[in-house]
Order: sequence, then C-alpha cells, then structure tokens
Amino acid sequence: MSTFAVTDSSQVIDALNYALSNLGQGSGSLTGNVLTANLTTGVITTSTASNYISYLYRYVNIRYATAADGSTGFSTSPTNATYYGVQNTATASPSTLSNPASYQWTRVTGGFGTTKFLFYSTPGGQQIQFYIGTTQPSNSFAQTQDGVAIDLTFVTATSTLPIVVLTAFYSSNISNIAPATPTGGTYDFGNLIFTAPSTWGNSISSNSTAYYSSQNTFKAPTGTANLTVGPIGPWTTPVLTGQIGANGTNGSNGVSTFTYGVYYNANSAPTTPSGGYWNFGTSSGTPPTGWSNTPTPSGQTIYISTATVSSNIATANISVGNSWSTPAAYSGAGQQGQRGFIPMAYVLTPSTPIGNLANVALQSNLSTWFAASTNGTPPGSNTAPVGTGYAPVGGDTAAFTYSSNTSQVAVYTFNSGNLLWSNADGQVVNGNVFVTGSVNASKLNANDVYALNIIGGNAQVGNNRSGGFWMQASTGDAHMAGNVYIGNSANIGNLLTVGSNATIGGNLIIGNNAYIGGNLTVAGLISGNGSGAVLNANTVTTTTVVPQSLTSTDFTQTSLTMMDIVAPATSTVYYAGQVISTNCYSSGNTITSSDAFTGDFLNDYPVMLGQPISVISGTGSFAANTTVNSILTGNSFTTSSSPTVALSNATIQTLGTQDPSVRAFPGLYITTTAANQIVQYSLGGEIEVDCQATVLLGGEFATGQVDLFVYAYDYIAGSTILTNTTGNTIYQQSYSLPYMYYTTINYVFTQTFAFPGVVYQFASPGTYVITAALGIQTLNGTIKYNRLALSALTGSGTVLKNQ
Repeated sequence: MSTFAVTDSSQVIDALNYALSNLGQGSGSLTGNVLTANLTTGVITTSTASNYISYLYRYVNIRYATAADGSTGFSTSPTNATYYGVQNTATASPSTLSNPASYQWTRVTGGFGTTKFLFYSTPGGQQIQFYIGTTQPSNSFAQTQDGVAIDLTFVTATSTLPIVVLTAFYSSNISNIAPATPTGGTYDFGNLIFTAPSTWGNSISSNSTAYYSSQNTFKAPTGTANLTVGPIGPWTTPVLTGQIGANGTNGSNGVSTFTYGVYYNANSAPTTPSGGYWNFGTSSGTPPTGWSNTPTPSGQTIYISTATVSSNIATANISVGNSWSTPAAYSGAGQQGQRGFIPMAYVLTPSTPIGNLANVALQSNLSTWFAASTNGTPPGSNTAPVGTGYAPVGGDTAAFTYSSNTSQVAVYTFNSGNLLWSNADGQVVNGNVFVTGSVNASKLNANDVYALNIIGGNAQVGNNRSGGFWMQASTGDAHMAGNVYIGNSANIGNLLTVGSNATIGGNLIIGNNAYIGGNLTVAGLISGNGSGAVLNANTVTTTTVVPQSLTSTDFTQTSLTMMDIVAPATSTVYYAGQVISTNCYSSGNTITSSDAFTGDFLNDYPVMLGQPISVISGTGSFAANTTVNSILTGNSFTTSSSPTVALSNATIQTLGTQDPSVRAFPGLYITTTAANQIVQYSLGGEIEVDCQATVLLGGEFATGQVDLFVYAYDYIAGSTILTNTTGNTIYQQSYSLPYMYYTTINYVFTQTFAFPGVVYQFASPGTYVITAALGIQTLNGTIKYNRLALSALTGSGTVLKNQ
C-alpha cells in the first residue's frame, strides 16, 4: 500500500486516515508502510524509524520553558530553560505564537543552562533534525535564532554559510611592546560592517608611530532577523604590522603579514586565480583579473580564494602570484534543490479525471490541477481546482476527485522521464468511508484486524439462539451455533459449563471454576457426592500433585484496605491488620481522626470490633486492653473505655487480632495434621504508596523501594499478631518506585503482587496464618512518605502430601 501525506489542513486525507482510525480503534499504530499526519502538531510519522521529523507546514517556531506544559519560564531564549517547544504552522507568525498550549514540549536532560543551544538540520522535503549541545555538531547544522521561525524550505544540509576573515588594528607610540590579544568585535553580514574589539580599530590610525594587527574569522548566521555575529574563535597574537615615520635606531622593521581574500561569482567553482597585489602602505589590494575585493550577491554562488602576503617594508606593494588557495563556496545563495515527491495528495478537479491517459489534453489538465492553489479558485475559496501549489515532480501521487461527483476518483503517479501521469490503481484505497459492498475480495491478508463486532451468517450479536457465529469486543462474549472441535489440548478459563453429555479426548485443562452437571462419581477414586465427596485412601501414588487438587484449606479474599499507615517511617516494618492514624481527639470514649477509618465486623480491615488500640504519641493514654467498641462514621469510633487523659492531637495505633470465632486477622489460615507436611499457597494483593520527593539526586530524580515480607505465624486463639517475634519469614520481594522528577507534586504509586504456587514445609502440625508486611526505604534523593497501604489481599492454600 502507498504512503500518504497532507498538503493543507483543509484537505486532510479524508479517505484513508478516517478508515484506518476507525479500523484501528484510534490506536495510531498499523503494521505496514503507513504515514500519519497530525493536523494539530503538524507532525507526519511513518512506521519506518528515522532521525528526521517530517512536518505538514512550512514554518517551525521554537520556544523554551521551565515547565512540562510551557506554563512557566515561557521564552524565546534557551538560557536556563529545561524544555523546548515546537509549533508547526503555515505562516511564520501565527496567532498562537504566544500560547504555550500550542507547542509540543520536550524535556532536555540537565537543562540548557547558559552554554547549551538548540541546533537543527533541514535536508529538504519539510524534514528537520534537532541537536542540543554547546557547539555546532557539523556544517549541516545551524543554530536556532531567538524568536525567529525556521523555514523548512531552506536546506542547511547543502547550504554553505558566508565566512569572512577580518583584521583589527591597534595604534601605539611604543613599537617594541605588543598589546594584549583582543577579544570581542562583531561583523554585520547584512550591511557588511565590521566593528573592531574595544581599543582596536578597523583601519590604521594616521597619528601613530606603530600599529599592530590581529585577525579572526566570522561566520554568517542562518535566518534573516539578526545578521550581526561575533568571531567563531580567538583572535591571533598581535604582530607589529607597520610603522609611520622614521624607523627607530635600535631595531629593524617588523614583518607585516596579511591574509588577502578575493571573490568570484559563478554557478560552478572557478579555476584558482593568479596575480594580484597587496599594498601594505595603503592596506588595499588589487585582485586578479575577474575577481573582486568584496562579495557581491548576484543570484549565483560566491566563491572565495585567499593568499597570505608578508613584508618588512611598511609601504611595500607585494605581488601575490600563484599563492592563492583553491576557490571555495562563500555564500549560501546557490541553486535550490528539488523538493521531495508527495506520496499522496488530494486534488479536487473541476471535471472528471477519468479518461484515456494517452490524451494530451487530459495529461495537461492533470498537471494543471495538481499545481493549482491549495485554497481554490478564486484564491480563498474551495472551488475546484484545488491542488498542492507545486508543479509535479517524479514520484508525485495524487487522488484526483471530481468535486461535483466524488465517486469519480482516479489515482495517478507522475513520471519525470516522460512527464506523463500513469495509473496507480491497486496501490491505495480511497474514499471518505468504506461504502457497503465497495470492498470485495476472496481473501483478506492483514497482520492485525480491529473490529467492534465480528458476525458470520445470520447471527445476531448477544442472541445465543441465532445461527452462524458472532464475537463482541466490548464484552468478550462469543457464540458458535454449530459444532466446535478443539484439538488435543484445550485451555479453558475461569468458568466452564458442560451440558448433558460431553466426550473429552486428549488433554483438557479447566481453570479456576468448572461446573459439571450435578454430581461427579469416579469408581475406585471418589466416594460420595456433592460436599461429602472424598478422595479414597491409597488411590493416588505420585510424588507431585497439581496445586490445589487435594485437601484445600482456608481461603481469604478481600479488595478492601488491609493496612493503612500515615507518614510511615523508613526502615520500619508494618503488618497487615495495622493502622496508624494522626490528629486524633477524644470526647468521652468516642475517638475522631482526620484520617478515615473503615471496617465491619467480619470482612473488612484494618479497623474491626474488638481490635486493641493504643496511643503512640501525643496527649492521652488508654487503660490496658482497651479495644474498639463500635464504628460510628468513616473517621470515628468508640472504645471499650475512655482515655485516662483526653486525647489532644494524638497518634493512635489499632492492631488486628485473632478471634477464635471469626479469625479476624487478615491472612491465609492453613492447618496441617502431621509433621513436615508441604503446603503450597498463593498470595496476592496491591500496595499503595503516597509520597513527595523533597530533594532530587543531582537535581534529576529521586526514587525509593517497597519491601514486601510474607510471614507465617502460629495461630493461637485470642493472641495478637503485631511483630515478627513469633513468625517466620517465608518469602520476600522488593519493588522499586518509579523515578520522581519534581519536588512540587505528590506521587501516588500502586504495585500489584502475586506469588502463585509457593511451596513451604511446616515442621510441626497445627494452624498457621500466612500474611504480609511492608517496609519502605529511600534509594536516591530525599523523599517524604505520606501514606503506605496494603489495599487488597487474596490467598488460597493446599496441603500437598506427607513426607
């Protein structure tokens, strides 16, 4: 399939982009040779990777900022900026020029500071490549000018910027002491004006005894807004160039050295010149025949040749002879390169474009229509012809559409060899929409097909009694009216219902839940039925058993909060069933906190009836064995006794307990009946961390880590599980928090975890509680932790076999 391009925002690729965006559900990614144009940003992207960015429109404006959305530090200068923004428009000064929201912003690692600048290279075809650094990476790159739009039709990769070598003079009455090497100075390439460094001049003073000279090179900038630049390197060490008046008695004349440049206009490089003179007395030169002392723009390329002349005679007129250098391009005013071809244009025609392409009149019409203005005839209207505004070049492809009958569409490609258009049918699919019945083929070959519904035969989506078959993307449901054959291996998900008769051959894996008729009885293996079914003794002899296939024990599951710690401390382990709440106050035996409490009697955590409570900081204390009596609202509850001293901005801690009747402590309860039995368990949940970076590592980022511990405790009726003093660590996992790049916002991270099929051996028989605990630590920078929560916990376990 051909690629597509957009020439103007009013003629977007109505045909293909609309069809592809609907077929792909807006994914923006298709396999194949596809080009996509973004009308807001002007970016043209393809599936082929490239260092260059293609744009729809001619001009690119650059702005800088210190915020990711450009809301702060919005400026035309990169100094101390951390982001640069790009806006692609058809004009150099759009109405959105000062609107940060109209730019695409990119973060610069380490920021621009005062030494980094943005450079760009434009190879043609409205493409651009950016580079950020302290110096120009190569001659094909140009530095962006503050506030000046980049013209993508200017090709820096093939342009040569003007270079001039200038001499500054220093007058002195002391001929044997050289002045310090000069600094600074400017050259105006627009007006050809040289401003010498401070205390230096651009000519020899007539009232001096001696004069010194120093030279430097100036290179013209890109753009036209500011053509005054400084030198590109240091000035040369000053040398005594000449003296006015009688020579001193104690020494000879100094040697004067000068680099003389002459210029020549031509379409191609001329031969190396010969002849010419440089007069040190008048500081003027006589150029070789055909050459001139100053560059004069003429539409042709300006070439430069230089020669170095020396003399110890102040008034010498030195012949240059054959000392000239090979001519080099001096100006960027050479021939403009040919534009790249347009992969797909949309052209409105005033009459049908369908006909015999051998007809000369039709060929002429196609070229005229293609080159027509992009805003119609008369200008500003949408009256056909509406074209690209460019004369056709080889490779240009366009969908020519009759404005009065859009069903008459023809796709042609221009051949630069014979200057004729030829059919491009079969390369593209064109049309505002896919009309029913318009695309017919016996086979459709595609890597990915995106559809909301797939329907076959006379099926009706959602109707399980209709014929044929259907599939629905929004629900994931599917219906097959006939027979379905699944080969040797079938993996069926969480829920399977098998009808009256089922023959299952080969291998069948059934997921978490399987419903088979009423009761299942297997002779010699399973006795009883329903909830009374048991596996007969001595019927399975194997060293391995599929997890959860035997003696499934207690199972716990909840999606509610297991643990909630406000302002958690680093290097501290917190346990499931534990909550710490700050800013608590009391009135009688009613406790109110700024943090919401949650919970009910049986299945929610961390606050439950009968849960012990204590004060860990602030004013107030509880009597021994004080527990939660009732939960009144989301942030208040009563206790079994009033605090001995009224709470005042206190921090309290509630602790999960074990109740023999309800097993209220959050965790997985597993009972073994003999020593050294192996238990296989699965534990999962979700961790939540709310934090704020206060100091970034090297000014770049901060990051931390959450440590997850899985503990196994002996279950003792009526005891309280608080610490690891009576438990064993049976699993541990660490999770790194994502990088935090700002110190002004809060970050909330969630991390799910799942440990499926973990095996652990208990040395003694008994009931054990497997549960989770969390710790947090800072890896880089400085982080303030606001909240640490275990917001979900699920688990299941199986006793596998006796050793």
